[in-house]
Amino acid sequence: MNFSQSPRIAFEQGLLKGLGAPYLLFGRFDCLPHAVIEPIQLTHVSTAAALASDWQKIGIDMQAAIEQYEQADASR
Repeated sequence: MNFSQSPRIAFEQGLLKGLGAPYLLFGRFDCLPHAVIEPIQLTHVSTAAALASDWQKIGIDMQAAIEQYEQADASR
């Protein structure tokens, strides 16, 4: 309940929440079935190999960006 609003609005919100309390206590709630999440099997890669692969991909991306910049610069 937000008392920073007018007292009438705060009263109405409190009243409606109070009227809904028996339903919250005795109501029936049908939940969705739990989703089945299959575990992911990861292959073991050494840290050095993973870093080398990452830097290789970064280098390829940097080279592509440089080529795009050079093509854009040449067309001006």
